[in-house]
Amino acid sequence: MLKNLLYIISFLFCFTACQTNTSNVEDGIAKAVAALVDKKLQRAFLEEIAAVDQSIRDEEIAINQKYGYDSKEHKQTVQAMIDTDKSNLAKIEAFLETYGHPNKLDHGNRVFYAPWIVMHHADSQTDTRRRNFKYLYDYYKKDELEQDRLNFFLGRMHNLEKGGRIKWNRPFTVQEELDSLINSLDLREIAEEIDSRY
Repeated sequence: MLKNLLYIISFLFCFTACQTNTSNVEDGIAKAVAALVDKKLQRAFLEEIAAVDQSIRDEEIAINQKYGYDSKEHKQTVQAMIDTDKSNLAKIEAFLETYGHPNKLDHGNRVFYAPWIVMHHADSQTDTRRRNFKYLYDYYKKDELEQDRLNFFLGRMHNLEKGGRIKWNRPFTVQEELDSLINSLDLREIAEEIDSRY
């Protein structure tokens, strides 16, 4: 059964990765996500995304060490990592749109963090982070996502949008940091809408 499950997941990943037309890729991803009819299939899908995310980063480090930063091999690996990140993000966003954020109880810790990791590794365009903030903030409010991970995510977004981190002239709490990041990034309306559910 597990062998068949892995075969199906691998096929779905190859199918979506091998498409060249954007709408075909999106259709392939949508079909792959729609086929995740139970928690076991969802877990396998998300585990594969997490494994691919880490594997390409391990490969990039190894290639960099072997051939050097400015080598043709390293540049090709970096491009492969960028392509992988885009593909993984499309898969994660389709999953979140269909099933919502995975939870630790049903999906396990590694799978639970897959959306956070993929969003963290997304390209420097902050619209991706803005678009997906609602999922991470909702799971933070459910006491599933740790506040330091949410702060780290928003801190990077702040750095990308504002050219640096928030400057403090005194010690600050993690809650002050979160509130300041939400305000500075103009995410208060989204946060308040989610807050009203709890």
